[in-house]
Amino acid sequence: MSTMLVDNVVPFEAVLNPDALSKRPAREADLRGELRTMHLLAQEMVKSPAGVMDRFVELAIELCDAESGGISLLEARPDSPGIFRWYGLKGRFAAYKGGTTPREFSPCGVVLDSVKPVVMNYPERHYPYLGADGLTIPELLLVPLLNTSDEAVGTLWIVHGEGGQFTRNEADTLERLAAFTSVGLMLSQTMAEKDKLLQSQELLIHEANHRISNSLQLATSMLHLQARREPDTTIRQKLEDAVQRVNSIARIHRRLYRTGEIVTVELRQYLRDLSDEIANTVKGQGDDREYHVNIQAPELRIATDIATKIGIIVSELLTNAFKHCGDTRSCLVSLTLKQPLAEQLSLTVADNGGGLPIDFALDGSKGLGTTILKALTAELGGTITVQPSDLGGACFCVKFPIPKQSDHS
Repeated sequence: MSTMLVDNVVPFEAVLNPDALSKRPAREADLRGELRTMHLLAQEMVKSPAGVMDRFVELAIELCDAESGGISLLEARPDSPGIFRWYGLKGRFAAYKGGTTPREFSPCGVVLDSVKPVVMNYPERHYPYLGADGLTIPELLLVPLLNTSDEAVGTLWIVHGEGGQFTRNEADTLERLAAFTSVGLMLSQTMAEKDKLLQSQELLIHEANHRISNSLQLATSMLHLQARREPDTTIRQKLEDAVQRVNSIARIHRRLYRTGEIVTVELRQYLRDLSDEIANTVKGQGDDREYHVNIQAPELRIATDIATKIGIIVSELLTNAFKHCGDTRSCLVSLTLKQPLAEQLSLTVADNGGGLPIDFALDGSKGLGTTILKALTAELGGTITVQPSDLGGACFCVKFPIPKQSDHS
């Protein structure tokens, strides 16, 4: 989209609507829709970090019943205040993905200066380049994307068509979504950088892993910050759950690369170390119960990307087992890795907890933990089942093909 300026623009005050969010009647908050959106975003971050921006914008449009939307990220320039580049554009603006607008003369620049939501009506009257191709923007809502220093580095924005109006509730919803977006963008950008390094020179992978660890730590901090600011207890608990899951991924990452093995990892020792660390983490939270994990597994070297998925599955199952071990003073978990068929591995996690509800069904469960388990199992090309455990609790079994690069010792 061209940013060439023309004469006869209206004053900025004519397009800014500063009282829109405070004076319009509030609509009932769609908390169920927000939680569903958070679930979908978490799935996307696990399955396809590179596609998070497109998914974020799609869900923002759906959640606020908008027409179009996109993400604008600030790019620094040595000889100017910088430019905004458009990502994830949907609706009428989809054709302009990758386009740019000037930092010093754009709606996004206003948001970065104010660091708060902004509503504009027909902004193309003041920013003529926005309407250069005959586009009209009846109402535009923009919210800032913040980094860990609470500095705005971009915007998430959505557009209503003729007659549409945004409310304070929708601005609040978009701000919460923007906080999650910031985490997703950070992880997506870090993963993209890592892929580029792997393609160019494998020796640089250690630096990439260090940066990933830092990014995961920053992501945890941002989620903590958003949780502390969130007044709704249900959403706050979901954010705290997200913190625990990001911490689990960080723990797995540290464990995988602590030995310096880049391509493969010895799975039995990896599972032992990971299980011990999870148990010690639970004990360190003030719980005086005993936690025991009995591991039976053959020696098997496996690719680190496969080991990462297995590690997240084990982390989810162990954390859930420890969380629901009931009134017993000793939480016992049996973790077994077997090879029932020549080309198949079977991972079983059984516990002595209170068991699952009688009507529990994996296919019908909408919980984030179950969603993550099913998504990762599918990525492994496997299946997951659950049944009562001989120990008295629940028993989850994940079966998946043996990766071709695996090596039995």
